[in-house]
Amino acid sequence: MQIFILLCLLAEATTVAASSKYSQITKEKADSFLWQIEVSDDTTTTRSLRKKRQDKPDPANEPTDVGYIKEDQHMYYNSTYYSNGQDLYVDVDKDPVNRFIPHSQLSNTFLTADKIRLPFTFLFYGHEVDSVLLATGGFLYLGSFFHEYLSATQYIAPLMGSFDPSLNDSSTIKYGNNGTAFTVEWSKVHINHLEDAGSFTFQTTLMNDGRIIFAYKNIPLAPSEIGGGNGHKVTVGLSDAFYYDEPLTEGSSFYKRTIYRYDTLELNDTLVMSSSAFILTPLPTCTQQKSCSKCFSGNVDSSFDCKWCPSLNLCSSGFDRNRQDWSEGQCDTVGVKGISECPGEGSSSNTTVIVVVVILLVITIGVIGLLVIASRCPLTTAGRALSEVKSTIFKKTTPPEDKYNITKDDAVDQEHANAQAPANIEAPATNFQAPATNSKVPSAMVITNHTDVSHA
Repeated sequence: MQIFILLCLLAEATTVAASSKYSQITKEKADSFLWQIEVSDDTTTTRSLRKKRQDKPDPANEPTDVGYIKEDQHMYYNSTYYSNGQDLYVDVDKDPVNRFIPHSQLSNTFLTADKIRLPFTFLFYGHEVDSVLLATGGFLYLGSFFHEYLSATQYIAPLMGSFDPSLNDSSTIKYGNNGTAFTVEWSKVHINHLEDAGSFTFQTTLMNDGRIIFAYKNIPLAPSEIGGGNGHKVTVGLSDAFYYDEPLTEGSSFYKRTIYRYDTLELNDTLVMSSSAFILTPLPTCTQQKSCSKCFSGNVDSSFDCKWCPSLNLCSSGFDRNRQDWSEGQCDTVGVKGISECPGEGSSSNTTVIVVVVILLVITIGVIGLLVIASRCPLTTAGRALSEVKSTIFKKTTPPEDKYNITKDDAVDQEHANAQAPANIEAPATNFQAPATNSKVPSAMVITNHTDVSHA
């Protein structure tokens, strides 16, 4: 499959500068296609390209101890400028932590780039990047595929220009990291068409938290005086773009890839001088929000107009590297536009209440059903358990009566019974005769069945 590439801007009056063509030292299999780039404008959108330049500082307001410091806000990053930024420069020859590797091929070539694997996943415009193309022209390319016009967009450029390390044996391009920071240095490089201007030494450092540092050790010539020379772009800042692939013609096996640059952050290149530095701090973006509720949580500036696309499970403004998927999924039309529309998230408190009520209702129905079964089937386990519970609940808890204790009520009943008994009752006749005195029965006692007892 061959891909033709169109490099476009979003609603800009000028086309992308047809910068010098770069070659890649180590080509990958995916880059073996024939790349053809056509530079053109895109007028199908009303979205303006986001740019912001920093103001030039007033020397009269510069502090004398720490130097001039200026902060500025941009769409995707905030920038801080330091006129005395020596502490932000990494001394590659003396740093005990960073291990810097000179790139021998890049240090002896012109308009070349090579892929370098990052020691960590780096967030660039909210997108995860794990490798960069290190270019001789003073910048890093962070696109997902190689094409000849690397300097057009998707770059991190501390000082992009027509630098040619092959002009001087002392020119080197080095890179290294300490696990949390990846630093690249362009050391003693000369401008291809202005060799007599002197050598430039500068760095960029990518931090694992997304911050970007530009640090300048030796800048013999103002960037505005470098000029394009052989047509190379000169800039200081960042840029990103998205791709859109479509068949060149209906049913064709050839595809056209259009590159749309959706943001460019241009720093004020008049601030670039020896010992100065910039720190670029990333701001939250739509693509970093991983759920519908977070998409509308207020973490992202409202100017992004984030939306949630359920089919892609993605939060986006529609202007980032997910553009083609977003467009083909019709997310601008069917996407969720507010937290109240989030499936299962907009009324989370009400949902919780409903769930609790349903659970309690199920438990209540279950208990009632168990009691009914137990009462109707006393021989089952549940029935016997219910009988034991009932006997326990209704069992008397008072101590047992003393059978020998006559209460007041018992005494009254006895008196009542005596009152109703016959008044004259004669003792029954008896044929009993008293024994003689010479009886062998002891004289002290006579046993009789009568109530009278006679003593001898």
